[in-house]
Amino acid sequence: MAKATASRRRVGQPLTPSLLKKMAVFKHLSPPDETFDAAGDWTGTYRIWACHGFLRNGNNDFGFLRIDRRIENLDETFTLEITQHLHQAQGMTHIIKAEVECRADALATPLKWYLSSRFVSIDEESPDDLAAEETVRVDESGLDIETAGHKLRRPLKRPFTGDWNLFEAIQRLPFPSGNTPSFTVLEGLSLPKEGHHLTYRGSEPLDDPVCPRLHRFTQLGQATLPYDYWLDEQHRLQVAITMSRAYILDDRAEEIARRFQTSQQQSYRKAKQRSRGGIK
Repeated sequence: MAKATASRRRVGQPLTPSLLKKMAVFKHLSPPDETFDAAGDWTGTYRIWACHGFLRNGNNDFGFLRIDRRIENLDETFTLEITQHLHQAQGMTHIIKAEVECRADALATPLKWYLSSRFVSIDEESPDDLAAEETVRVDESGLDIETAGHKLRRPLKRPFTGDWNLFEAIQRLPFPSGNTPSFTVLEGLSLPKEGHHLTYRGSEPLDDPVCPRLHRFTQLGQATLPYDYWLDEQHRLQVAITMSRAYILDDRAEEIARRFQTSQQQSYRKAKQRSRGGIK
């Protein structure tokens, strides 16, 4: 049997920033930003990269996540504006947008939010039956949810936060004592998953002159895959990894995702033409 080429070799171990660098997922991480203040106003844009099991073959940047943090009431609340694009098969794009008012505590606890989810086709169509919007307010006993003209109540075990909120909160946790008590995570700001913890795991060197050392937090809990969050010395979240997916801080993330979207759309159009006999 022929020896597997480098592109077809299986990964064979959990993803880490060091392994991602060896896989050429990035050349360098984002350089230091002396103006960065985790408790101030900032924007973080992440490439969403997926591994299909091989070191080089079939892996791609299939979307981006942008988080804008804006101070509302110094020391008390702030707002997160969240935009996520996931480029899928047949040229479809899943777009999620949310605006979340948060308490400035260790978990960036959501107080109220608006969220929209829609799918946009290759022809820029957005079917109503694939769209959803909801407005949510939090009170002492749970969530008040308004969606599609209906009002719902959902109990919620406290303390709690949203999965995107953790991208903000993790940057304000101290090294090395930033462990948290048990909390509930709202996956997609919707589905509650209980019994989660954040634990500081220490720092590890990285063969990257721009970012030579990263600090690691691990999130474990019920009904979700583990997350590893890797922060630089300025407490900026550089990489978040869960199973075969990585979020990588990159100012070019939206541009890279658009290139992947374009290639997906071109492939879909060619396949559609072939199926109609347009290409021999």
